[in-house]
Amino acid sequence: MFIKILGVRVYCLKYQILESTRIPSSIFRIYFFDEKFNENTIIIFYADHSIRFGPSVRSKVAFYETKLPAFQVYIPSNLTMLNLDGQILDRDLITKILKYNARKLTSHLDIHATMMHVLNRVPSIEEKYGQSLFLPVDDSRTCKDAGILDEFCACNSWEDIPINDDANRLAILTVRHINNLLSKYQKECL
Repeated sequence: MFIKILGVRVYCLKYQILESTRIPSSIFRIYFFDEKFNENTIIIFYADHSIRFGPSVRSKVAFYETKLPAFQVYIPSNLTMLNLDGQILDRDLITKILKYNARKLTSHLDIHATMMHVLNRVPSIEEKYGQSLFLPVDDSRTCKDAGILDEFCACNSWEDIPINDDANRLAILTVRHINNLLSKYQKECL
């Protein structure tokens, strides 16, 4: 997606697996600077999740990567915005705030609010969940505050479930029940 807003280009490149984008990202970066797009373009690299299949998905790292995917931002040197108090935010201050927010709970809804901040030059106060990432994120923010469903909340703890006869029986009964529900669609699925 490429958008030009009030003389500032906004480029969002969404990718799922960082390794598969290393070479294209490098080529893009070289072109980006050679053509001087870096002078008036905000670039956001982000992923909506990490790898969702294979043996690595069972690790604790994958648990967190799925819920806290990659996010990188490039801010042009001449960018200025306003905060809620009308104070000017320049590149240095925005970069400082982004570094502060790096360890805070954020969501994809914040990317939308950030783009609205870029579009309007002031942050929106009408966002139900998202907030501009160019403003400090509150330490006490919860998944519910950020619009993150419980199943995607990284604040939930990791719990190993022992595999025993009861767990195996429950798994078999669950799969049988799902297969039974889907059996009437078997011809459509083949």
